[in-house]
Amino acid sequence: MKLLWMLSAMTVSIFFLFYGLMTTAEVTGTISQVLGFCGILFTFLYGLLNKKTKKQVHEDKKELPL
Repeated sequence: MKLLWMLSAMTVSIFFLFYGLMTTAEVTGTISQVLGFCGILFTFLYGLLNKKTKKQVHEDKKELPL
């Protein structure tokens, strides 16, 4: 289910990015480009951070020196 969500989010983000590049309206194009870029960045980071389990996160926190 997470893979389907990530693929659909990436598809929508790429659509917004290309729509922003192809449209002639300046405001709409800028907003679409920003939404597309932020969506791609968020989906990429979510995919990287999602691979850690809660147990790994707690173990990483315990290893940090204070």
